[in-house]
Amino acid sequence: MFYSNGFIPLQYRPNPSVSLLPTLETVLYGANISDLLTRFTHPILDIIAWIPYGVGHYALPFVVAAFLWLFRPKEALRFWSTAFGYMFLIGVIVQILFPCAAPWYELIYGLTPANYGVKGSPGGLIRIDSLFHAHGYTSAFGNSPLVFGAFPSLHSGAATLEALAVAHFFPQTKVWVWAYAGGACLATMCFYFFIPDELKSTVAATSPPGTNLGLLASTGTVKANGNLPAYRMGSQRSKYDIYDLEAPRNGNGRAGAAVGGRGIMAEAAAEFDLAESEDDFASETGDEGRRQQA
Repeated sequence: MFYSNGFIPLQYRPNPSVSLLPTLETVLYGANISDLLTRFTHPILDIIAWIPYGVGHYALPFVVAAFLWLFRPKEALRFWSTAFGYMFLIGVIVQILFPCAAPWYELIYGLTPANYGVKGSPGGLIRIDSLFHAHGYTSAFGNSPLVFGAFPSLHSGAATLEALAVAHFFPQTKVWVWAYAGGACLATMCFYFFIPDELKSTVAATSPPGTNLGLLASTGTVKANGNLPAYRMGSQRSKYDIYDLEAPRNGNGRAGAAVGGRGIMAEAAAEFDLAESEDDFASETGDEGRRQQA
């Protein structure tokens, strides 16, 4: 979709917005942050910014995938591929339907109305090309089929989704990965929308390769079959075992036998029905007694 966007006839393309993002920066931060950041540059600062933006953005998705494949259940890699793929798909669709000019456009052209004949620019990455005597970023961004794809920022989205995934599947790294990434609503939505129920539990998410997640679900450790808890699926552990609760007692004051979730639930339901029938009987006999007295 990213590539084929370049073949969409001009009459079907929305007019790119050149003022929305600068205006939002001013409203949210009190100044045009993009403009301020370009007024002071240094090769060391360029390198610090280049590593996550120009290298990590393209390499880290594969690094995360490799770690999930090596150290976590196979379902984790499938989830990662799905969430990451759909996040980018949705992001590109929004960029096509709602094109916005990136900060480099304002620095070069000001707020002059944009057209689709404008070539893309690598922005600050041009200094990296100059530093390494290369032209990779200049060539790649200059030939981009999606020049006005500044919103939503998929650099921010990718970093946030990577932080969500790594923090979930490798909890001991939470502090470090969130120091790397900021927030992105799209990434958060994709993470929680596509993650299957069997991977939501920390126990399942941190299981080694080859773990039978279905078995974990049947023992009540994680949920199975949608949102139904294990005791509703006929497992050997009742909800009273899982949550350390006292089982309901029958008419003799004896705790119900823990013969599985269904037995306990059925016994509780029967106890409730018996109580209702006793109340009904008392009500009826009371009415009859009052009639006889009358």
